[in-house]
Amino acid sequence: MKINNYTLSGYDVFPNDFVKPSSLFNVMQTAAGQDSAQYGAGYNDLIKDKMAFVMTKARLIIEAPIRNETRITVKTWGKKVSGVSFLRDYLVYGEDGAVVARASTQWALIDFESRRLLRPSALKTDVSSNVEESAEVAVNRRLPVNEEVSPICHERKINFSDADINCHLNNCRYADLVCDACGFDFTKQHVTDIEIHYSSELPIGETVEIESFVEGDTATLVGKKKSCGTVSFSARIKVE
Repeated sequence: MKINNYTLSGYDVFPNDFVKPSSLFNVMQTAAGQDSAQYGAGYNDLIKDKMAFVMTKARLIIEAPIRNETRITVKTWGKKVSGVSFLRDYLVYGEDGAVVARASTQWALIDFESRRLLRPSALKTDVSSNVEESAEVAVNRRLPVNEEVSPICHERKINFSDADINCHLNNCRYADLVCDACGFDFTKQHVTDIEIHYSSELPIGETVEIESFVEGDTATLVGKKKSCGTVSFSARIKVE
């Protein structure tokens, strides 16, 4: 288990002073990496064996306003292995100690060079630190779209400034794509629930075509690589 403290800055929030989901995902990812490193399964540990963890699904529920200069505490722990997925949960606490956000993620172990999926048994250590505790966030098996709804279309090229050390769009930045393409107005609305399913990586130079199917306060999105039509991600976002 890992517990980190973080104070939000102006770049962590939208113009309406509500936290960006990508900012929370970033703090969560840092805490997850540090927690895994405690068990000998951090990025630098795995890369020696040409392995890496990749996120396959994530759902974040924001239960209370999180604003600029708010000091938050993020707690994360590995839960268990389910099939080929490593399950990890998170709780985010506000300054008064109450839970303001909760999340659940699923990760897979891959061969870093071939990008092929590896069995969990390839990992030399156990990263499950607290299998009893749960953030109580249900991750959907699929995120189907209502094709009777006319989509909002958005296109975005992946630039060098978008990429991480692996030369593709980082998991956290997908939340920015979703917020930019969903069609909601974040000067007036704020995110309460966001779920992302990662299907294939977006490398530098790739263009992603995104369709957003909006129904009331919820949008379901599908992002496809323009070069080949392969689905890169699907997502669902809810606002107030």
